[in-house]
Amino acid sequence: MALCSNFPFSHTHWCAGDFFSYESVQKKRPFIIILILILAALLTPPDIVSQLMLGTPTYLLFEAGLFFARKYRNAPTMKELRDARDIASFDVFATNGGSKKNGRN
Repeated sequence: MALCSNFPFSHTHWCAGDFFSYESVQKKRPFIIILILILAALLTPPDIVSQLMLGTPTYLLFEAGLFFARKYRNAPTMKELRDARDIASFDVFATNGGSKKNGRN
């Protein structure tokens, strides 16, 4: 269950890092739900209440991960932010024709 509590964070980072897309996970949602139910059946005693007590929070964490992945799927990655910062610092020097002589050209 401790690994399942990381679903929201891992989904967000995996989608932001282009490991997989939100759309691909959304298409495989029924299979993932069945996998969650099978894992809950294997990890708990053979009664439906304990299986639901493990499967329901795991499913809700999975859905929360999908929500955050959808919300942040167009967020800029660290590489894009770093590239934008490098370009902005380059433009500062390019405004004076490449030289810094007391504001003269």
